[in-house]
Amino acid sequence: MLDSGASLHFTNDMDDYIEYAPLSEDIVVHTANGVAFVKGSVTVLLNCPLPSGGHTTVRIAPVYFMPDLSIRLLSMGEFLQKGMRVSGNAKKVSILQKSGKPFLVFHPRTPNDTVYCVESLHARDAMSIFLTVCNLDYQTMHRRLGHPSKDVLRHAREHTADFPTIEFPKEEPLCRGCAEGKMPLRSFPPSVRRASRPFELIHSDLKSFPVDSYHKYKYAIMFLDDHTSYAWAVCLRSKDAALTATKHFLANVENQFKTKVQKWMSDGGGEYKSKAFDALLKDKGIEILQSVPHQPQQNGRAERLMRTLSDKAEAMRFDACLPQSWWEFAIEHAVHVYNRTPLRRLKWRTPYEVLNGEAPSIKHLRVFGCGAYVHLPPAVRTNKLSPKSELMVYIGVAPGGHGFRFMRSPNNIIFTSAHALFDEKMFPKCPTNQ
Repeated sequence: MLDSGASLHFTNDMDDYIEYAPLSEDIVVHTANGVAFVKGSVTVLLNCPLPSGGHTTVRIAPVYFMPDLSIRLLSMGEFLQKGMRVSGNAKKVSILQKSGKPFLVFHPRTPNDTVYCVESLHARDAMSIFLTVCNLDYQTMHRRLGHPSKDVLRHAREHTADFPTIEFPKEEPLCRGCAEGKMPLRSFPPSVRRASRPFELIHSDLKSFPVDSYHKYKYAIMFLDDHTSYAWAVCLRSKDAALTATKHFLANVENQFKTKVQKWMSDGGGEYKSKAFDALLKDKGIEILQSVPHQPQQNGRAERLMRTLSDKAEAMRFDACLPQSWWEFAIEHAVHVYNRTPLRRLKWRTPYEVLNGEAPSIKHLRVFGCGAYVHLPPAVRTNKLSPKSELMVYIGVAPGGHGFRFMRSPNNIIFTSAHALFDEKMFPKCPTNQ
């Protein structure tokens, strides 16, 4: 209920909130019926019907949990203090954002009633129905696909499945992630010829990182199929591990795609020139191609891929204010979205489509590093009064594509779940929590 006299937002229902922070001491509040006690501060999601159909979800915090309250209250004063405006008539009262767009719409409980309420779903019901809080727009899709250009996003509408209907801006909006995470353009000469079939030619390159990752990785090795432009990446703790990663990659090609690699192109770095590596490729009858020392442009396709993936990963990481040690999650997610992004050299098809024969679904993609209210199974909760969900940071798709991976605070523990409500415009690691 909208209340012009309430100083704060209040709820009396434990099923309302998705995040709960108990107070060190109860706060005493004087009400019309006497004294009540505030037990904690919560985050509430309201899923409200739209006049045009469907629902929109808004996040309200802080809302204070007061069990003895007889009704839920939303403070008009709190909305006004945040720069919002109130507009209405006898049929409805709207809380408007600074842009003039409605934030919440309240209606009389009954005709001619002077008490105005907002219709919404409980958070527990919302998590089973909705996957994301915000409405999809250009900026959200730009972030979901790893910060591509507007031209690439236009082609993604035609060459991916489940691309939403969004409005494209006339000019490219300013993006913090792109500004801070992408390197200046560097030209690479085009390849003289392309492979005529998948796995005829594989390009490989190894990249070192200045900071050890979450799992103490120091390197990432990339594999790129010349024909399809499909990419794979494996994080490594040492250069020696490149040999094992390559063995696993070749086995995956043979088992999953029922074919064999014919040619192997690399820059001739030490990890590719060992006797063991040379023997691995020769034993499989793979022709070894290497660029001339100090001439990396001869391995231009691998260099371009490395730059593309690094740009995507850093743009996503900077946009979400994530620590440098999380580069491994950013690289893995960058590869995932790269393979589902249209490429000019493929006539705007995606590497996924060229390799698998069908357009990829991007319905599962979410903004890397955004906040998500993740369902907590009973075994994980502290007690029966604990929240049924918890705010975590989204760090990519779970291995095998079943569910999502999240980083759980305060101890930075990886948590995997298929049940979460994403807030793709909120980044928990950013100072402004935007």
